[in-house]
Amino acid sequence: MQRLNVYAIALIAGLAACSGPAANSSMPNAPTSGMTPVSNGVFGAADQRPDNDKGQTAKAAIGAINAAGSYVNSLAEENSSEKPINHRNTTGACHDGHEFYAPDRHGDPNSTESLAFYEPSCGQVARDTVRIYTSTGTNSETVALTITNYLPQGSTISTRTSAVTFSNATFGPYGVPEMSAGFVREASSQLVVGTAKTNDGDNEFIVQPANGNVNAFCSDYAGFNSTGIASLNATFGWSGGVLSGGTRTENADGSVTWSGSRDGTLYEGPIGGLSITKNAQNSACPISTPAYSIAGGTVKGSSVGSMTVTFKDGAVESLSASRVSVSGGYAMTMNSNPGVQPTSPNFISGTISHSGSEVATFNVNTFGDGVLTVTKTGKQFAIVSWTVVR
Repeated sequence: MQRLNVYAIALIAGLAACSGPAANSSMPNAPTSGMTPVSNGVFGAADQRPDNDKGQTAKAAIGAINAAGSYVNSLAEENSSEKPINHRNTTGACHDGHEFYAPDRHGDPNSTESLAFYEPSCGQVARDTVRIYTSTGTNSETVALTITNYLPQGSTISTRTSAVTFSNATFGPYGVPEMSAGFVREASSQLVVGTAKTNDGDNEFIVQPANGNVNAFCSDYAGFNSTGIASLNATFGWSGGVLSGGTRTENADGSVTWSGSRDGTLYEGPIGGLSITKNAQNSACPISTPAYSIAGGTVKGSSVGSMTVTFKDGAVESLSASRVSVSGGYAMTMNSNPGVQPTSPNFISGTISHSGSEVATFNVNTFGDGVLTVTKTGKQFAIVSWTVVR
């Protein structure tokens, strides 16, 4: 089996080694069943054993995580465009592990920057989100969005850049769309891990005018891992969305909860063999024809399930997905762990099962960075920004 590259080893070792103050606190740890210890940056003997099903279990697990994770990613991107609750009109002040700048620290006109830290005292940056917005009309604008994730030691994990357009919107301070009026949001994104462009993804959101503190919404998305998984000699893609019936709820503490039933399609093809097809954009719910789909490769299955995700300051505060069905007899559950620091690699735990028996587990932090482990063989894959990358 091909070993994980230096970056992936550093990610797994770095995330496991440090998660801010929670590492030495009395907070309970999440379950770690199925996790293979990492020592001196080298996997133990269990990770060297080949899969006995020619990688089918790993492929099913990767597909399930990518499909569900792409939905969380699209929600996270959307939330990064909403007004941060912790700025309190004070630029640069530390508030419980968050800082807000307007303009950004570079001084760009019409910009904001939101920093999330590994500890409440705002020492080591975990995520840096920069928005540069440009008005294109009374009810429209474009946003250049850059989201950078960091290891606890300070090195960069990944950088996601998105070209975003808003229409049918009313804008408030900092070029943020007013949720009460609703809007249409389109985004095209790329994820860079190390120096390699690793993920391409497009998504759209139609958020309807609010009824009290609740907006109805629908969405669709498509994406693929452009570098593929060399050890499996394959590239994986995904498409889907909440085509109708989704809800966005503003909570009393300023957090936002998104709930909906998500449908997805899983794709597999040769490395370099997938691309995204762009269809007509949508402007109303329900979505009958998604704006984005995958071209190339073959359909390998489907994924259906409900998910509830709560964001605060652009990061996942809680998450629940009960029995996401994946064709071929697979199913996935994942939940955030109460009492665990969101920046901990054990903040969200998931299990993939086949016909009721566990076949893989995964653990990630609030940003979707962590590890997938195949239970029977101990083979591990790095997850970066909710995408299995190595």
